[in-house]
Amino acid sequence: MARPFRKLSLSGVASVKSGDSQKTKGHDSIGLYAAANGLEPASDTLEIALQGGVENYWANIETLTQSDFTEVDGVYTASRNLKGIAVERVRASILGINDAAGDDLEVDVFVLGTNNAGGSGRAFRED
Repeated sequence: MARPFRKLSLSGVASVKSGDSQKTKGHDSIGLYAAANGLEPASDTLEIALQGGVENYWANIETLTQSDFTEVDGVYTASRNLKGIAVERVRASILGINDAAGDDLEVDVFVLGTNNAGGSGRAFRED
């Protein structure tokens, strides 16, 4: 049985970019957690995707936008938890970012996984 994972996919990002990927190790409950320093939701735009992949093919599974973020202790954060995800790898990607307020917007994004790790994510793919 695989242990749950937490991976910092993107760190201090201020431009469109795909993050580091993480093997799902058979986990089918996947989380996306983002922290945005310098975000002004009224004027800035931000779109972050949780992407899932099989071999070298990637697809957007879920997205967060600036309206999903709430302020906690001066930092804007947002998260999603998805169940029943059958992919081999996950990563975060910044699809769009515009620091209209000029507050040096930077984003850290984690991908997380847990639950149902009885086998490899490859078991969901046809060989």
